[in-house]
Amino acid sequence: MLRDLNLELDRRVTERTAELQLEVDRRRSTEAYLRIAATAFECQEGMAITNNNHVILQVNQAFAAITGYSAEEVVGKNVNILRSDRHPPAFYDGLMEELSKKGVWQGEILHRRKNGETFPVWLTFAAVRDPSGGVSHYVESLIDITERKAAEKIEHLAFYDSLTGLANRRLLHDRLRQAQVASTRNDQEGALLFIDLDNFKGLNDSLGHDIGDLLLQTVAQRLTACVREVDTVARLGGDEFVIVLNNLSKQREEAAAQVKAVGKDILASLNRPYTLGVHEYRSTASIGATLFGMHRNGKEDLLKQGDIAMYQAKAKGRNTFCFFDPELHEAIEARAAGSRSA
Repeated sequence: MLRDLNLELDRRVTERTAELQLEVDRRRSTEAYLRIAATAFECQEGMAITNNNHVILQVNQAFAAITGYSAEEVVGKNVNILRSDRHPPAFYDGLMEELSKKGVWQGEILHRRKNGETFPVWLTFAAVRDPSGGVSHYVESLIDITERKAAEKIEHLAFYDSLTGLANRRLLHDRLRQAQVASTRNDQEGALLFIDLDNFKGLNDSLGHDIGDLLLQTVAQRLTACVREVDTVARLGGDEFVIVLNNLSKQREEAAAQVKAVGKDILASLNRPYTLGVHEYRSTASIGATLFGMHRNGKEDLLKQGDIAMYQAKAKGRNTFCFFDPELHEAIEARAAGSRSA
């Protein structure tokens, strides 16, 4: 009898010891997790934890460094303290709607620092749910992307025209080289169109350069609308524009007809009236075109051919289109005449 009692006591002691050891292991695991979480919280990303009403409960050191607010200044306040006036209410309504549906929102947003400066942020906004599925907290992670945006702006200035947003000469040369390589590889024709506005100097002289700039910006928009996304529209400077057309027909004459159709659309678009401030203005353009396919002409040669063809168009009375190759131009004209008479 005594022996049985001792065995039962040993069993209970063993079970209790195992339970205690399990509890110790669980606490150690929780403490380790909390240490890891605390270390992760103090990362280079700014982080804020809010309750389900978006009241800030805790921020890390990176948050303070990025926003200029200390923890004491923001804890207990709504996270909206960081909002700038650069986004309309509808933007934030959309953000909260997506956050409610998906539990997370991520994107670029403009915040405001303590000193009033507006700065770009890459924001991740995530909901934390309790066991019942309701939202208990939100975690906001933000990365200051001011330097990245500045680098993007510098890169944009290096490749795009500052007035119109079109490709500049540098990017045009690169796109033209790519187009020539693709044309040769795919055995397809490509084309370069050289466009010059007629009597642009007269507009600048009579109404001023600001009005001239408005015209150039509108022309850039109209040219872009006349071509496909695979094509390139560039501004060389002044009132000179260049378009590179890709993936044309393998048949040279058919490709030339495609180019002529684009040229016709461009002339019609540029002939429409312009509203420039309080002024209504009409303008025309002269277009020169040259094809490139298996030809080995360099970029500068193609630009020169397009320029020559453009001056041929001006010599014919302006507001017209002309190919660099006179024989090809005549063939296209004959083909068009035959289509009209058919």
